[in-house]
Amino acid sequence: MGLNKKAIDSIMSLADAERYNYMIRRLADSEQLYLLDNNGWVTYGDNNGNILLPIWPEEEFANLCAIDEWAAANSVAMNLEKFFLDLIPALVEQNIRLAIFPLHNTNKCIGVDSQIFAKQINSYLSEWYDDEFELPY
Repeated sequence: MGLNKKAIDSIMSLADAERYNYMIRRLADSEQLYLLDNNGWVTYGDNNGNILLPIWPEEEFANLCAIDEWAAANSVAMNLEKFFLDLIPALVEQNIRLAIFPLHNTNKCIGVDSQIFAKQINSYLSEWYDDEFELPY
């Protein structure tokens, strides 16, 4: 997409709930998300003992987070169908939650159950695009 710095800063300044909604809209529109890969998907733990897989709506935001302990990671695009049908079941099996759109300049993230998030995107697709995936969960 090639977001400019002003757009990136504006999106990063959104409150958590607004960033969450932005994420759902962008994924429904582009049918693509970004993860960080470092010989396996980058994950981290939260203060409640959960393992989280961070995902972003655009490559620029994933790249901004490829710092410090994730400096060797590369951003990787994943289409929504693969996310729904392959990744979500694997996350459920491993009891891994999603970190929705974490920012590089804060420890805060929006942690959510992966199936709930997938269903929210699918519902948005159905409502706004009259299209949805047949989810096996």
